[in-house]
Amino acid sequence: MKKSSAEWVRLSGLEIIDPDGWNRKSSEGFDAAWAREITLNEFWDKVCRSTIGRTNINSIEQLRRVVFHNL
Repeated sequence: MKKSSAEWVRLSGLEIIDPDGWNRKSSEGFDAAWAREITLNEFWDKVCRSTIGRTNINSIEQLRRVVFHNL
């Protein structure tokens, strides 16, 4: 299943403070990278490289539980 990063954020409740995981200097650009549909694993990889607000989610398994509960 693929969704935009904005949709994954909405489903997870995560707060992305500094989106370092979304390479803003790539040829694609931040807006296009944020809008592109990605898998939950790809989203988690980007989250792990970003600054996020306080959360109890600290593993991909916890993220899956939260996201699929909110679908």
